[in-house]
Parts: sequence; structure tokens; C-alpha cells
Amino acid sequence: MEKETDVFQRWGEAMTGGYQVIPNLVFLLQNKLRLSSHQLVIVLNLSMHWWKRSDLPFVRPSTMAKRMGISRRTVERQLKALCDMGLVQKKWLPANARTTATIGYDLTGLVARIERMRPAEAKSGKVAAAIDRLRTERAAETLRDLASRTDGSPYDLRG
Repeated sequence: MEKETDVFQRWGEAMTGGYQVIPNLVFLLQNKLRLSSHQLVIVLNLSMHWWKRSDLPFVRPSTMAKRMGISRRTVERQLKALCDMGLVQKKWLPANARTTATIGYDLTGLVARIERMRPAEAKSGKVAAAIDRLRTERAAETLRDLASRTDGSPYDLRG
């Protein structure tokens, strides 16, 4: 049985260009996060290049500017504003990164800010429950990682 909500059915061939997962709360909380339209589109551009939590996106401001139809300088100013708000951090990429880029963008500040907000905009308690479940799972995963350390660090529980 085919679902009416099947995203591939709805978007058809447009999906061949790829897609990304963005929590609805990014949009629902745009005003409370004080994100301008340009900043939201920049976040979407960064997210498009963020495949794994540990791999920072490294898209160039000039690339985003071209996509958005604005100047590179405007993108740079908006990135700085996102950094000043604590939603994005510019970080040096490790020398062994498989790219010629030297700067990556860390979006965990945005993720953390959204997780801290208990939005009245959410349609039900399901979103809050899912966030709580994720927090619990992350905490349990961290504890398992710490308990399994055998590297001589202070968290190494062998002795």
C-alpha cells in the first residue's frame, strides 16, 4: 500500500538532486531563534553539506552567495551574525580532512538551542517526547563509551 505522505511520490524527479532532513522546529522557531531569511537559507545550505554529526560542512560563502543570488560579503556578514548568536561556529578542519577547504561550520549550537526550547508551536507532546528520548539515548551512549575506554585516560575504568 502506498502512503499519501511518500516524499518521493510527492516530489518525483526533483528528488534525484538529493534531499536533506531538517527538523520542522528550525522553521517553527525561526522568529524565536531570531533567524533572518538569509540566515535560515544559509543554515539550509550548511545542512545540505552536513552528512555525519562529526564531519563539519565546509561549503564556501561564495558558493552559497551564488545559490542565493546575493553577494559573498552578505553571506559572510550573516555567517558572522550566526556565529555571534552562538548558533554556528567556524572551526579549522583537520589537516587530514579530504578537502582543500580549511574552515568548517559547526551547527551543534543551533541544535542545542532548539533542543533547549520547549516549543508551544509543536503540534503535540510527541516532539518533546522524541527530544527527551534522544537526550536519554545520547547520555546512555556517552556513558557506554566512557565505561569502555581503555586508553589510560581518567575515564579508563580498568584500574
